[in-house]
Amino acid sequence: MRQGAVSAAPGTRARTLADLDQAAIDLLPVGVSVCAADGAPIRWNRAAERLWGRAPRRNEGAERFGGAWRLYGVDGARLTAERTPIFEVLSTGGRRSAELLVERPDGERKAVALTAEALVDEAGRAMGAVVCFQELAERTAPTPSAAERRARDLLEALPAAVYTTDADGRITFYNAAAAELLGGAPVPDDTRWCGAWKLYTPDGAPLAVEDCAMAVTLRENRPVRGAEVLAERPDGSRRPILPYPTPLRDRRGRLVGAVNMLVDVSEQKEAEARQRLLVDELNHRVKNTLATVQSLAFQTLRHTASPEAFRESFENRLVALARAHDLLTRRCWQGADVRDIVSRELDPWTDGAPERTRVEGPSVELTPRQAVALALVVHELTTNAVKHGALGAPDGAVSVTWRREAEDDDARVFMSWAERGGPAVRPPERGGFGSTLIRRSVAGDLGGKAELTWAPEGLACTLEFPLRG
Repeated sequence: MRQGAVSAAPGTRARTLADLDQAAIDLLPVGVSVCAADGAPIRWNRAAERLWGRAPRRNEGAERFGGAWRLYGVDGARLTAERTPIFEVLSTGGRRSAELLVERPDGERKAVALTAEALVDEAGRAMGAVVCFQELAERTAPTPSAAERRARDLLEALPAAVYTTDADGRITFYNAAAAELLGGAPVPDDTRWCGAWKLYTPDGAPLAVEDCAMAVTLRENRPVRGAEVLAERPDGSRRPILPYPTPLRDRRGRLVGAVNMLVDVSEQKEAEARQRLLVDELNHRVKNTLATVQSLAFQTLRHTASPEAFRESFENRLVALARAHDLLTRRCWQGADVRDIVSRELDPWTDGAPERTRVEGPSVELTPRQAVALALVVHELTTNAVKHGALGAPDGAVSVTWRREAEDDDARVFMSWAERGGPAVRPPERGGFGSTLIRRSVAGDLGGKAELTWAPEGLACTLEFPLRG
């Protein structure tokens, strides 16, 4: 025995092992690895690679405290970096032995006896560590079964975002859907509780990650449901998410981690917003329609002398209103063109004789409110022409023309209704509901003005109103 061997400083044997050249440590029948003070792997031998089933990235801090893919206690609980023997000896110096389970990238687990010893300087501070480990062939490690591997493959293939954590909240597994939803892949064993860049409550208030549903599940050992959050991705976009974290327990009922499924409810939120908008719009239209019907009924009643006359006039006006609504429905209530509005009123009275009407003008799109108002105006003019004017005479004809004029941002519509070939026209002794409705509709709903002229050759009506967006 060499002099001084008994009194050698702590860590001398480990340093001697660390200083061997690579060819020498490759000949050793046990696994050997050396790490730096921060736990990053520096060197290892072939036996270690065979046991790990991989070669770690040299000097890579992300692979600290051992080159194994994952480490577990003999009870199957996942070991975080801070719970490994290597972390302990780097923190406190000295030597530590333990039995652990090493999981390889293919999912196979091997039971190993591990000894870690610190490499210390003269002051006793750890500069690194040497680790020796040997497979315990006589002990059966709880390697994942074929069913467990299939389950893992299934989780990876699922379109739903799924990830798992250990008991301390560090992410141990995530599938491609989770990485896509979160806008990036979380770092296993480093990211805790949730892989989201930032979290917010549904109303936009910041939410601490340690207060997220997964953190609550692990802290209180219970499932959490209905805790909707806004997850902000690294690109700044936000997604409304419903998490479904559930504890994972071992056979003894001890908490070993949790699994979380993240449901992106963006489409549901958008559908709810569209539904609210549609309901609001429907309520608005119903109120407007009821107000229009009420006004038509009241004014028709005031200007008719008998129930029969009231019924006929009121029904005809309701039909005109329904035709306007039908036209708007075909266009998803986005508006209607002037030509379609005019033609729908005149066409039923000119079957077989198209020469009796002239409908001419450019394409002009009106808002739903403008379309309904113009439809009622054209209905009154058409009804009057059928009963008292040109469309009631064999050779009578009606001309409806319009033009659109724009000056700066102010576009206006000018429309002309002219009858000819009908009976002699005389101004009425008192205004009827038709002329009243025309003027009120143009002034109130179209924001313009109407002028009626009872010329000898036939009734003429000119309309002018702004074209609103």
